[in-house]
Order: sequence, then C-alpha cells, then structure tokens
Amino acid sequence: MRRVLALATIALTSLAACESRAPISSPSLVSDGDAKALEVGFVDGPFATPPGTDPRRRWIDWPESVRAGEPFTVTVRTAGTRCRDVARTDQRVADAGRTIVVVPHDALQDVEMCPDDLVFLERRVTLRFDAPGVGTIVVRGRYFYEGGPAEQVVRVEVR
Repeated sequence: MRRVLALATIALTSLAACESRAPISSPSLVSDGDAKALEVGFVDGPFATPPGTDPRRRWIDWPESVRAGEPFTVTVRTAGTRCRDVARTDQRVADAGRTIVVVPHDALQDVEMCPDDLVFLERRVTLRFDAPGVGTIVVRGRYFYEGGPAEQVVRVEVR
C-alpha cells in the first residue's frame, strides 16, 4: 500500500511538472499500467556525442526553419543504459503558441542486472508552430549524475 501511495504521489508530481513552467525538480516515476516504471529522461550530462551527430544537436535535432501551420519532426535523445526503453513523450504549448515544451519519459526494465554501457534513446516528435516568427522548443528532463532538472532550449525560424 505504501508503494502504491508513493507512486501515486510521484505521478501527481510528474503531471504537475509537465503542466507548469517551472523546471522539473525531482525524478518523476509513474506507472504506465504495464507494471513498468516511467522516468523523466536524462537530457544533459558529460557524454560523448552519438556517432554521426553534430555536437550542438546531441540532445535534440531540429530544423533551422519551418512553415507556420505545418507539422515538422524533431529528434529528442535521452541517455541511459540498456535497461531503459523509450516510453512516451509529453508536449505542452505555452507562451501563446510560441513555445513547445517536450518532456521525454523512459521506461525502466524490470531486471536484476543491467550493463553499464551508455546508450542514447531516440524518439521522433512531431510539432507545429501556428504563427510566423521565432518558435522555441524546450526539452525538459534531468541531469545524468545529480538527477536534478535540465533543459535544452532551441530556437526555430517560423516562416
């Protein structure tokens, strides 16, 4: 019962973090209904850039410009071990449609032993800005070692 209550409390904290403009303040674990714990992904830390990736685009790869009202795709990466899988990615529009906040979640596999080798988990996310100008994409996650809040912010020209 204590574990269920703790997970419910953490889940509510996670949802509140997704809905607010404040950075995520603690690791967020929630259940996805399939007995796997979901955790806000690591989007910053002292990692090498994945092979073939521009170092400026280690955590998020985005188009420099997009057309207003048309969907476009970005690639969001989280870091971890082979005991993590891509789970879900939450999105929220803020600032009258000029900012899109993306929160990637990873699923923790239920295993006793996990190799320490680093992997980058990629997910493709479809976004859209409705008005011309400058659009901002904010990827909110956690810093790898301390687990505290981390953000990656990029700007996109919206034509």
